[in-house]
Amino acid sequence: METLLRIFNQRSATVHEEAMLAVGSLAYALGRHFIKYLPTFVQYLKMGLTNYQEWQMGLIYYKEWQ
Repeated sequence: METLLRIFNQRSATVHEEAMLAVGSLAYALGRHFIKYLPTFVQYLKMGLTNYQEWQMGLIYYKEWQ
């Protein structure tokens, strides 16, 4: 998870997209145990949801976390 969080600090929408898909898979696999990562991850989730310039990314973030 730490590696995925470092990826979100990069400036590439493609990289963010792949990392978000990986985090979604990790969250699905861990189930309720993913909660321990939320305090750190929520800032990146908010950033992705509010990035109106990359609306496609917002759509991916939304779909992953419904």
